[in-house]
Amino acid sequence: MQLQSTYVTLDLSNVSLETFFKTLEKKSNYVFFYKENVLRKNEKVTVKTQNESVVSILDRILPPKQLTYTVKGRQVIIA
Repeated sequence: MQLQSTYVTLDLSNVSLETFFKTLEKKSNYVFFYKENVLRKNEKVTVKTQNESVVSILDRILPPKQLTYTVKGRQVIIA
């Protein structure tokens, strides 16, 4: 299974990026890695999606936060 063909439904309101990634992990079977200092502690996101690809969600959420991602197998590295 590839990340772009993995679809999830999310209903997260004003949650930390850490919570966002943990929720995505549970729903997608992918593991998200990031250094502690990459995520701003007080940064919040609201994500409401209905059966949307994980790639599409990441492409929307990460760029405004100046974050990128790389996929290696089942691992997604946030930088």
